[in-house]
Amino acid sequence: MQIDHSVVLIQDLSEEIYKLKDDRKELDSRILEIDSEIKNLLSDFYNLSEAGDRLDESPQSLLRAIRSKRYTGVNYGGKWYVKADQIRDEAEIKRRLERGI
Repeated sequence: MQIDHSVVLIQDLSEEIYKLKDDRKELDSRILEIDSEIKNLLSDFYNLSEAGDRLDESPQSLLRAIRSKRYTGVNYGGKWYVKADQIRDEAEIKRRLERGI
């Protein structure tokens, strides 16, 4: 009986596909876990629009401040975020200065 190499190749490739699909499921699951963890961490950050509203500054101005290391910021998913405690502190300082305290 002669071995049909195309049948063997199809079986081998089919097994590889199933293994890759299983690997992809594991990777997708891990990506979701990491994404969820990052989103939890981002609860300590404001996006640039939120921060800008609190400081009465433009998002572009805040981005420049992040790049100059004035604020701690991070880019995730194509959006910039800045540490909320820094923004709250800065907003409080601005309020006090405006009131003359």
